Amino acid sequence: MKKEGIKELSYMESFHVGPLDPLLASLVHYNTNDDLSERISKLFDYLDKDDSGLLSFKEISNGLRHLDKEHAIHFSYEDFEEITEHFEFCNEDEEISSDNFELIVRAQLKRYVQRRMAATMVEADMDSSKASPVLFVLKQLTLNIEEVKFLPPASLLTSRPCCRSAPSRRRSTASSSSSSSR
Repeated sequence: MKKEGIKELSYMESFHVGPLDPLLASLVHYNTNDDLSERISKLFDYLDKDDSGLLSFKEISNGLRHLDKEHAIHFSYEDFEEITEHFEFCNEDEEISSDNFELIVRAQLKRYVQRRMAATMVEADMDSSKASPVLFVLKQLTLNIEEVKFLPPASLLTSRPCCRSAPSRRRSTASSSSSSSR
């Protein structure tokens, strides 16, 4: 009985809910990268009520509240601050461009998938499922995929003597990665 309580607590802790989770649950069913971009673009256009090409907190909050009448998404200013990484993806008026909105939604979608995978792993452990190791590998792949961007080209690795260290990896900031991802 006590062991089941610990597993249940572990399950509950593994599934943190993000502010956009109800929306992300529907976006996760995209078919291709272009399909996802198109869905995000349509969402941006729906939320951009004043057709300014920029989204404010108020537009996002009101739009999400009215997106689905049965499951209104309550989006606070703190949520806005969180998804914009403390306004890093906003202009000086705290508005988001369509390009930055796509980056934000993709980052939130990645976190959503990671949270869902963690919760599924706990469920698989609770059921003594043989799928648990496979889910663990998938989770590791999603967590490590960012590192692939920072590997040196193969030509650099093969042209260096094996006793030398590989070139150091430099991580870019959010602002430089947002401009290079466009």
